[in-house]
Amino acid sequence: MPKRNPAIKKYTSRGQTKYKFQVYLGQDENGKSINTTRSGFKSYAQASAAYNRLKAQGLAAKAPKKATIEEVWSLWFDSYKGGVKESSANKTLTSYRVHIKPAFGYKRISSIKTATVQLWANELATKLVNYKVVIRLLGTLFEFAERLDYCKANPVKQIIMPKATSRPRRDISTNYYNREELQRFLKDAKEVNPRIYTFFLLLATTGLRKGEALALDWSDIDYGQGQISVAKTLAYGLGGKFGVQPPKTKAGIRTVPLTDQMAAVLKDYHSDLCPHLFHTLDGDYLRLSKPDQWLQAVYKHDPDLRQIRIHGFRHTFASLLITADPSIKPTDVQAILGHESIDITMEIYMHATQEGQQNVKRVLNKLF
Repeated sequence: MPKRNPAIKKYTSRGQTKYKFQVYLGQDENGKSINTTRSGFKSYAQASAAYNRLKAQGLAAKAPKKATIEEVWSLWFDSYKGGVKESSANKTLTSYRVHIKPAFGYKRISSIKTATVQLWANELATKLVNYKVVIRLLGTLFEFAERLDYCKANPVKQIIMPKATSRPRRDISTNYYNREELQRFLKDAKEVNPRIYTFFLLLATTGLRKGEALALDWSDIDYGQGQISVAKTLAYGLGGKFGVQPPKTKAGIRTVPLTDQMAAVLKDYHSDLCPHLFHTLDGDYLRLSKPDQWLQAVYKHDPDLRQIRIHGFRHTFASLLITADPSIKPTDVQAILGHESIDITMEIYMHATQEGQQNVKRVLNKLF
């Protein structure tokens, strides 16, 4: 199902559901932003058609007659960035600058041939795991240019999408700890620093992403109900801007269980008036790189401990949860982890099940 335009809002007027939007059309000759509002549409489809028509008309007025990819990008991105989270806009900007601009940026968009795009896509597939995302971004730029009559066709639609990248994916099948390894890690973390111990115990007992954990405030902790509210995360936006944003997906807004052990550790850890659980001396949120520094400090303390990445503690939480009780369903784990798709959860579930099968095999070998 196509993603809906966040600029189009639903409202109620005299008991009827209607739709409205505000659209940015660029700047006038004095540099002042031009915005216009339309309302009263009876359906989302009507509002969407009007939005696209106005946007195209407004952008066409300020667009060059012979547009390069770079010029089309500037027009498209100016519209796109207002409808997504800053972190998403920043990732898209990086994809364009690193992979599309060097190859096509200053070429006239109407002159780019299908064969050229095919060769670029084939090469990209040998260098990048998520190459399809970048290829589709180029396709979006061509589609946008078609609407503005800068090109007659979208060559990305004509290419054969490379079926697989030759660059191997990272092996995530071992990026988690079993119970004994986790206990050893937490013991080491406590010896290094109480804050480091608190942070990693939080990840291991809740499955939070590091940005979600770093964004927690004490008001998110409900000791009475034994739960933690997750409604925000830390991320980098455009221009390196750092701050609080909504979670990665709608499923990311959730509550997670607070264990008795975690509650006791948090109460003991809470020793100042700052509203944030993890903060700088000035009371600001910590940067996303800080947990990686903490992780390396633990591994330096215990060089023989098997090393995993930060995200592995999320995997660890899910694996231990699944293997602890067969009655726990993948959908239960999905809800706690805030996965939008059950497929992601099932990858972890399969790893845990395979480990369980090996345990069964060891027991059977002892019996027979």
